[in-house]
This record gives sequence, structure tokens and C-alpha cells, in this order.
Amino acid sequence: MSFHLEYLTDHHHRTGGYDTADHAAQALRRLVITGTDEFHGAVVMRGGAIQHGSGELVTVITEEGDELDVSDLVEPVWWREIATATAERLEDHPDRTLDGDEVAAIARAGGVTTSSQWEGQPPTGFRLGADDQDWLHVQRVRRRLGLAPR
Repeated sequence: MSFHLEYLTDHHHRTGGYDTADHAAQALRRLVITGTDEFHGAVVMRGGAIQHGSGELVTVITEEGDELDVSDLVEPVWWREIATATAERLEDHPDRTLDGDEVAAIARAGGVTTSSQWEGQPPTGFRLGADDQDWLHVQRVRRRLGLAPR
């Protein structure tokens, strides 16, 4: 089985071939660490030709350098039910506190948000769960690489 990677910087959009997913992921980690351009995310794809968007998505590396294995990710039940503009706002900043319209849209679509309150402090606001945040990070990278059909 062959693997290839795709990544995006301010200046380049490249692919390369590797024998294993681990070799491809190692190459991506080096890119994130040693790259001189602005890094906007990367993916490791299994199979397919070494061309843009071919193969099965295996791993995503976010622009922050976090590596996400997509095999365990499940599309949130609310994902296809919210407006495209809302989805794009959530993708752009998945870890932030949600505004009231976003909380309402997710709830109407069957999703869940959480809020935390520490003793003596006001609630921190509503956020998505960790799995939903990871899903959004993956979608953001896919969209930026031109791989993300909604």
C-alpha cells in the first residue's frame, strides 16, 4: 500500500509518495518543524495516485502542528444540518466559546454543547466536546487543501 501527503503553505501545494503512513507522517512533522513558509495544514492519504485529493484520508496535521488520526473520528449528528456559514465559522475556530446563535443552531440540529463552571467563578460559556472540535479541525484542513466537500 502506498501513501502520499498533501500540504499547503503560503507558496506551495505539494504531494509526495511514501511506503508507509508512518514515513509520510514523519515527513509532515519535519515540514511543520522546519518549514519556512506559513503552514496551513497537511494530510496523509492512503492509496490512490500521487495527485491532489486521491486516496483515503488517514491523518491530518493542523496548522498548529497537532496530529489527528481520522480513523476514530465520527461526523457529528448536527454537522449536515447547520448552515454553511455557521459551519465555516466553527471550522475556523473550533476550540473557542460559541456564540448564542451557534449554540442554538447546533441544538436544533441535535447536537450538544457543554459549559464548565469552577467554584466561585461564572460559567466559561458553551463549547463543543473534544471529538466535535477534532472533527472541525479536520474539516478546516480539508477545506483549505481543497479536499472538503460539505
